[in-house]
Amino acid sequence: MNRVRAFQEELSRRGFDAAVMTSIESLQYFTGLHVYTFYSPNSLAVIPARGEPVLVVVRADESLARATSRVRVETYAPSPQGFRATAARCRDVLAQAGVSKGRVGLEFGWVSVERYRVLEETLAGCVLDDITGPLAEIRLIKDADEQAAFRGATELAKVAFSQGIQRLCPGASELEVKSALDCAVYLEGARRWPDAILYAQTNVLTGPKADRLHDISSGRVMRAGEVAFVNMGVTWNGYWANLARTLVVPGGEPPAGAHEAIVAAEHAQRATVESLGPGRTLGHAARAAEGALAVRGLAERRTYPLFRGLGLRTDERPRALELDFALRPGVCLAAQIYLHMDGFIVGQTDSVLITEERAELLTGTEIRE
Repeated sequence: MNRVRAFQEELSRRGFDAAVMTSIESLQYFTGLHVYTFYSPNSLAVIPARGEPVLVVVRADESLARATSRVRVETYAPSPQGFRATAARCRDVLAQAGVSKGRVGLEFGWVSVERYRVLEETLAGCVLDDITGPLAEIRLIKDADEQAAFRGATELAKVAFSQGIQRLCPGASELEVKSALDCAVYLEGARRWPDAILYAQTNVLTGPKADRLHDISSGRVMRAGEVAFVNMGVTWNGYWANLARTLVVPGGEPPAGAHEAIVAAEHAQRATVESLGPGRTLGHAARAAEGALAVRGLAERRTYPLFRGLGLRTDERPRALELDFALRPGVCLAAQIYLHMDGFIVGQTDSVLITEERAELLTGTEIRE
């Protein structure tokens, strides 16, 4: 596996003897194991700097692991000891790889303090150190299979969005529109990709909630002319696409300045995407966004980050503050512009893939003049 080999080379270069992967995303990335999104299993992957990687799972998950894993599978029996049994099996697998002492990498951002202490006690001969940075670097560039999954997610997000927002009308509730979006993801996904693993994470906010975009959909009934924020996240075999739009509920006049701000955000976001590309920095695109907004006198209104890396998570690298980061083919990200107006926020988010030639806008539509 190229992913495993690349990571093993990085482990050796940084002086690690092995790494123990515990996050759901890393388990899928290195082994292929795909579990229910909110389920945190007592599973882990042991990746020695030299030797064969191993996926360790409880016996109840053996069938799933053997059906999906690209690496050797080892099972263990659960016990009243809980994670201590997992850690003990991890110690045995490391010993089989010749790592009874030395430097072992962990994802410090994922492992709880309690589990860290168990691993520290069980792997007493090893020094536990953070491997999050090198792992993020390895996962930054998506290979052909990952790019295909990302494209599948973006295509499904576009189709489901166009179908679901037909329910956006006076008298409908936020949850009704959210349900229509969710339904469109699963029904369209089942029709076009029956073997894919799909998941939708949508949100619809209207009226006063348009000033707090991290609020949650409810049964609130929308009114004509209100600002509506529709956010759609879709995973296709584990890879996230993001598509979000500020809309106006049909049948009424929008708040003063809303239409102009929405159009300004669209143009600024498009200027941002057109400034992305292989070899260009995020700072170059950020300056394009600021310039497009300054022309309209809205630069001071911008809020929220301009970029988020997409992949097995919705907040991977590259991050908006990495302005000197030079883009490379295979980077997937969300490009977004949001403006904080008086009483509401407007803007949009789209999914972008950096190819050998350019930045490909995968969820974009024609912008308004």
